[in-house]
Amino acid sequence: MTARPARFRKTDVTRAVRAVLAAGVMPGGCKIEPNGTILVLIENGGSIKPTTENPWDAELSP
Repeated sequence: MTARPARFRKTDVTRAVRAVLAAGVMPGGCKIEPNGTILVLIENGGSIKPTTENPWDAELSP
């Protein structure tokens, strides 16, 4: 019996978690589905507060 190819790699999970962090959301964990789908779970509250304010926020606010 031959080994099946991996449905996901560590780099795939790392890439998914980094994308969530880049979006400004705190990941709570990962879940890998049997078909290889990677789900990144979000913590309660989820969003990371920005460290700096955008100067355009004051300009564009009504």
